[in-house]
Amino acid sequence: MKKNKFLSGLSAKLALAIVALTTTMFTSCEKENIGIEVTPVNAKFIITPVVIDATTGTDVTQSAEISFSKGNGTYEGTPELASESININAKYKGMTGSASVTIPALKAGQFGAKEVTIILSENFFAQEESSNSQIETTKHSGFKDNTSDYWYYITVTYTKKEGSEVIKNDYEGDDSEINNIINAYDKGVRRQEVTLNDVQVLAHSRFSVFVDYMKTTSVYQIFEKSPKRDGNPVASFTVDSYNTIVSPKNEQIPGHGHAPSHGHGHGHGDDSNAGGGIIIAD
Repeated sequence: MKKNKFLSGLSAKLALAIVALTTTMFTSCEKENIGIEVTPVNAKFIITPVVIDATTGTDVTQSAEISFSKGNGTYEGTPELASESININAKYKGMTGSASVTIPALKAGQFGAKEVTIILSENFFAQEESSNSQIETTKHSGFKDNTSDYWYYITVTYTKKEGSEVIKNDYEGDDSEINNIINAYDKGVRRQEVTLNDVQVLAHSRFSVFVDYMKTTSVYQIFEKSPKRDGNPVASFTVDSYNTIVSPKNEQIPGHGHAPSHGHGHGHGDDSNAGGGIIIAD
């Protein structure tokens, strides 16, 4: 049998050492690719109640007793979050009121928030008769390509839009309590810059962020409480309310031979060597 010239020129011990070293190197490389698990960022939705005493028109949120039909106002998925209706109840100086919020279905990494108004009145209550939600506008971050074998976290800064405004008011009377109820929904539209931390950019992915500005148009009617209530509304008004949904996305880079993945693991460093955070202009 023909001898291997390479091995024949080496001592048996040296040959065995090279084989052992080579095996260790390949095994180490293989282990780097196996068992890499990254926990997806959970979807999150936050409900913020605002409680108004209609007898005075005062915001009493800090003094009112507030409870939720489930949880405490902050809801996280595992990692996705299913759509669910949450009832919020408030009590203050013997007066009670309630409102409900439907949490939208959110995928892993998505984030949303909504402010809800709760009216406390001795003589009246406001009832939502109809509502319609739609995306008013969408902002896009542009694309950020990660062609490396490593995933990493970045920050995403965007402008949150929230609040509400009365766009139609059919009440022409002078009852202060009724006017305070209507004015409670006419709080104005506010914009605030918000930064999300620990947003995942996967290996071999084209990363971007969509910010959806949602507008909900609701028609409310105001009724007298029993025993005065005769079933007929004493006033009606229409409100536009706003909230924001943030959706990070990891997609395949066009023409790139790899699908988005967790790759070899976490890249080293922070935004400075990961390409910087993303700022989405208002």
